[in-house]
Amino acid sequence: MTSQFKDYSDIEKFIETTVPKTAVTKFPGELGLARIKRFLELLGKPQEKVKVIHIAGTSGKGSTASFLSKILTDQGFKTGLTLSPTIYDLRERVQINSQFIEVGKFCQYFQEIFPYYESFALSESGSNSDYGLPTFFELMMVLAYYSFAQEQVDYAVVETGMGGLLDGSNVVIRQDKLCVITRIGKDHTKILGNTYQAIASQKAGIINHGQAALSLKQNAIVNKVLQTRTHAQNSKLELSIKGRDYDYQQGLFNYTHAGLTLRDVKLGLTGAYQAENAALAVTAVLHLAKRDGLHLQVARLRDSLQQTTLAGRFSELDILGQKVIIDGAHNPQKMSAFLQALQEKYPHNKYHFLLAIKRSKDFQKMLREIALLAQTITLTSFHDHKQDFVSESTEVKYLRNVLARLGFKDAIVELNSQKALQQMLTRTKQAELIVATGSLFLAGKLLRENS
Repeated sequence: MTSQFKDYSDIEKFIETTVPKTAVTKFPGELGLARIKRFLELLGKPQEKVKVIHIAGTSGKGSTASFLSKILTDQGFKTGLTLSPTIYDLRERVQINSQFIEVGKFCQYFQEIFPYYESFALSESGSNSDYGLPTFFELMMVLAYYSFAQEQVDYAVVETGMGGLLDGSNVVIRQDKLCVITRIGKDHTKILGNTYQAIASQKAGIINHGQAALSLKQNAIVNKVLQTRTHAQNSKLELSIKGRDYDYQQGLFNYTHAGLTLRDVKLGLTGAYQAENAALAVTAVLHLAKRDGLHLQVARLRDSLQQTTLAGRFSELDILGQKVIIDGAHNPQKMSAFLQALQEKYPHNKYHFLLAIKRSKDFQKMLREIALLAQTITLTSFHDHKQDFVSESTEVKYLRNVLARLGFKDAIVELNSQKALQQMLTRTKQAELIVATGSLFLAGKLLRENS
């Protein structure tokens, strides 16, 4: 390598230690959107050089994106994929054909955009310094769009980070961008609002002028917001309706829509809730096939649905002969769906939970459901550094008090998550399950350390 970075690990270290995780303001908002647009403008607007499928929602974004990427790749198209947040490898945010981009290319493209990143430094004079330094999310999103353009992908599947209207991914104005809206619930309420209307308005903000949109049929408030947005943007909206288009019976996915029928497909991602994500992905592919004149091979499509995987979503590990299930459910909607899938797949097992939940989340609803199922609960941290444990321990103790009020008075506290897992392995019987959940950050940390 020809710059200050020697190799991939050097870039990782720089990003971890130097790039701001968030902007000066709590949510970058309009300033962040202006900053990333300027960054991309300096690079020749790479986001406008590829066909984008843009995915927003509260639950199911990553799964829907993964299904889509796998289907398009298996149909013979070169496909880009960027997922958020990072679970265990930076290259989750820059994937080609459902695989992490090659390390050499990651380094090359990062080196090529880095001088433009440096031009935003506050210490420098010039117009770019007025924007402030791009955040981690903005830098990685720029890298993804730039990489996809350089790789000349046929389609780029892009998952939003938070919201949609002011999300750093919402920078594509070309009218063939396809917008996909997954299940909308209440999460990030301090930033996005605490009503379905406010949250849906943010998610629907990815729909720009003339861009078609697909969504699950949701509650009346959300549907109305989506319809209002598409009408205002001179766009078209298609709602996928449960019971007509797809169902999930005895662990098998069925789908009938627009002349395509799939029967008895065992999805690669576990849980009944994955059926709606798969249905939305298939509907999106059918839309692209009609619009772009694609010929779909149905047998390959079935295989794609069966082979799709996603780290941190009902990931099952065998550690020292013990079954460990890791899932990043981090809001009540996701947790309820995950716990239902857990009981359906392992109805006769006892569950020992390892939990890390941000206090900013609606944790009381999640803890209430978990307490009803748990044999034991261990509260932990997803931080790697001991200096972070002080603030984290206050949060954990608060969660412990909530559990006590729910009647679960025997929760264990061990802030080192790997140590907590090892302790659970020694005291849990083989017929019992260890379930680590509550945060994608916890899921990623445990997967990095145990895979």
